[in-house]
Amino acid sequence: MKQYILSGKQSGFIDEYCIRTMGIPSVVLMERAALAVAERIKKICPADAGILAVCHVGNNGADGLAAARILDDLGHRVKVIIVGRPEKGTEEFHLQSEILTHTDITVEYADEKTFECSGYDVIIDGIFGIGLSRDVQGVYADIIEKINQSDSTVVSIDIPSGLNADTGRPMGISIEADHTVTFGNLKLGHKISGGKDYCGNIYTADIGFRKEPYRQLSRQEPVRYTYIPDKDRDLFDSPGRQKLRLPGRIQASNKGTYGKVAVIAGFGGMTGAAYFSAKAAYLCGAGLVKVISVKETTDILKSMLPEAIYAEIDEKKDTSSRIRELVSDCRAVVIGPGLGQGDAACEAVKAVLTLELPVVMDADALNILGRHRNLSGHLGKNIIITPHVLELSRMTGISRREITEDIVAAAEAFAGTRQCICVLKDSSTVVSSMAGDRLQTYINITGNSGMAAGGSGDVLSGILGGLLAQQTGCREAAELGVYIHGTAGDLAAEKKTEYGVTASDILEAIPGAISRLI
Repeated sequence: MKQYILSGKQSGFIDEYCIRTMGIPSVVLMERAALAVAERIKKICPADAGILAVCHVGNNGADGLAAARILDDLGHRVKVIIVGRPEKGTEEFHLQSEILTHTDITVEYADEKTFECSGYDVIIDGIFGIGLSRDVQGVYADIIEKINQSDSTVVSIDIPSGLNADTGRPMGISIEADHTVTFGNLKLGHKISGGKDYCGNIYTADIGFRKEPYRQLSRQEPVRYTYIPDKDRDLFDSPGRQKLRLPGRIQASNKGTYGKVAVIAGFGGMTGAAYFSAKAAYLCGAGLVKVISVKETTDILKSMLPEAIYAEIDEKKDTSSRIRELVSDCRAVVIGPGLGQGDAACEAVKAVLTLELPVVMDADALNILGRHRNLSGHLGKNIIITPHVLELSRMTGISRREITEDIVAAAEAFAGTRQCICVLKDSSTVVSSMAGDRLQTYINITGNSGMAAGGSGDVLSGILGGLLAQQTGCREAAELGVYIHGTAGDLAAEKKTEYGVTASDILEAIPGAISRLI
């Protein structure tokens, strides 16, 4: 199911619109948020669990105070520690503090010297929320470090304190949560860069945000969204409105119905890369796969993949005209896996850039664009590029560090400038493209660390090519392809663990991933 994934600013807009424009009392939203936190804690800990709520004086802390009260009502042993200066507290914080004075809950104020969090089954992190704008230092850094060193199960409210809601990077230091309960929608920081390692299990709760602010937001901001895997739906309470859809199949069909894709690969002698890409295209439903490579590669591949058809390139002759001739009967082209960066490979890339066919550019094709940056000017809406961070750095001249600081911004900047579909591969793959005059970005949340293995990207390129051969639109193919790829990786990890996944395992799991979508 489809779900928006928001920046910190966008999340604040949704909250403010519901309160200021629509008139929904903030305390109503807060009570529903606190109830969601309490219900999640009730599910993960025993009835006699000792619970410590660590709360700052902002609205995130107010959520924590309300959750502590609800848990006390449910019979848990609850204590509250407030950090920060109460006189600087928000209106909602003071309201929740006043309510607590009418209960038997112990409330203490602490600094780094008096703060003690040992001996509790659960610690509620209600320190900072999505609005944090500077690095965590001083007393707050010391308190977060003590919480991280505790043996307690840590549950963060909305986002782990100290984690940047936009980039998924810790701002100096961050809570390392076991569980995070967020409201309305996922935030970018939950799922990109290192965010997944800090958030633990993430649950979204519907607390009453209306549809209207989302409509307003989509008219003003880049639209960012994700698709929630079926197996995780119990973690996500917000209803979905749209599903990923596979290209259709009909009974009265033949191999021509589902298209021919050309895989231009293996010039550099990397037969495995060409194999993974070509085989993946078949497993995603392509009718025919034509492998275009040098004779040394095709001779080996014919026994590995007899289903494919083969065409040979003589590197001493005119590669450009030969490539154009060979792909003339194809619906889509994949270029790059194991291609090498020699003269013939460069000529092949230049030839493909002149085609009107949908094209997937991966691996060495991207390295060639990095060496000849002027070629990037020929990218367009019919081209999907699939770089990892280092490849995008080579193509743009932007440092790897700068790209990793905000991978969403990096993908959107390239897609917006070059008018292509940018599939930026990272711990969560980002797919950015133009829809008319607006950027839209898909954040893929399938996949796991086991996919950080050689050949995994070659499998993805073939998946994309197979979908394009079936006349799936470029943007739709990119989104669906990375979802299938990640799901296949998840299925492979279920069998092999994340330590043992190989590209062959991902390849073999593609039918299972498609089966889940069906």
